[in-house]
Amino acid sequence: ELKHPKRMSDPLVNNITCIFVTREGSITAPSLCILIALPLLLSSRWILGFSSLFLGLFLICRALEVTGAEDNAKIRFNIMHASDIVQEIKTESDAMILNSALESIAMKLNYEQKQEEYAENELEFFFSEAVYISLKQHAISPDNSLLTGILSSLALIAKNEAVRIQLTSQTSFSLDLPLSAMNLSLHEAQRKEDEELTEEIEQLSADVQRKGCLWMGALVDGNKQLATRVVDEGGLRIILAAIDWYRYHEDVNNWGLWAIFMLCYEHLTNKIELVRLGGLQILCQS
Repeated sequence: ELKHPKRMSDPLVNNITCIFVTREGSITAPSLCILIALPLLLSSRWILGFSSLFLGLFLICRALEVTGAEDNAKIRFNIMHASDIVQEIKTESDAMILNSALESIAMKLNYEQKQEEYAENELEFFFSEAVYISLKQHAISPDNSLLTGILSSLALIAKNEAVRIQLTSQTSFSLDLPLSAMNLSLHEAQRKEDEELTEEIEQLSADVQRKGCLWMGALVDGNKQLATRVVDEGGLRIILAAIDWYRYHEDVNNWGLWAIFMLCYEHLTNKIELVRLGGLQILCQS
């Protein structure tokens, strides 16, 4: 359900692989130069060996230059520590670069969580900070492609207790920012004329609401305090508005209903609010 964990079919992996091996399976010029350099260096033919090695490295650098800004950012972020990524994106406004940063930290988190000596919370905190930096950069006019990545990231760490405490105790990591971004995205979709809407734009807008419902449901699972906070800050109203607008979109409805179940489970106050907002009528029509 989450966007971040990598697959071997990732375009970035393919681009890097193609620097060394062509799609037909033959070796490229950089690979040839490095392969030639090795026996030359082992036989103490230093000048020819180092010349061939430097030529290979030069060709690799030239190949990397044409992979594009987004791929270059992914390569750079993949070798950086999460804390350094957070520092670098503090002055970044490009949505593609910010998405690449979130993907990279998510990949690091996914890897570290599988290690026996994993120290919980450190990467989660860096991830949370990167998410909120990205949100603040696009708070007024959220980019939907970035927003889906942000909400996926929030869902990935939603059940971490330290992150939950952070959300309830620090104003800089408030619920208001992601909820406002979801609301703005929905209003923008409702404002668009039919001729402005393509299938891709509409699907991306729906994905924002779907990922937002996924995040809210995961966040409040087993936590009544957070369920109360989310509803108090308008989360339930946003979910109902998304279900109402995308009533024919199966995934938005499925995750919206799940989020409402999580918000209202054994929570009388939230159930009363659901009725007050006209939620029963909206749900019956979805």
